[in-house]
Amino acid sequence: MEQMNISNARMVAVLLSLLVVFVVQAKAQETKVKWFGHAAFSITTPNGKVLLIDPWLNNPSNPDTKSGQDPLSAVSKVDYILITHGHRDHVGDAVAIAKKTGSGSD
Repeated sequence: MEQMNISNARMVAVLLSLLVVFVVQAKAQETKVKWFGHAAFSITTPNGKVLLIDPWLNNPSNPDTKSGQDPLSAVSKVDYILITHGHRDHVGDAVAIAKKTGSGSD
């Protein structure tokens, strides 16, 4: 009898864990985050605003760069560019992206 209670408790724990995972995934669909290697990220909000953080997209750890793609060619919309500090590995491609997308012109 005790063995069955432990099994039931484990089953409930597994089901609750799965429920939490599904709820978190449903919430995550509202905001999208993409890593471009090093410290570069994009965040797309539920309203479609795109923020680039430390946009050194041509860095060697970017998965797109490793696969031979030009990461700047895939950037079509950026609303805000955020730079954490002035080192070249964080400023990166900010100027090229701003010129290409017109971000920061508001």
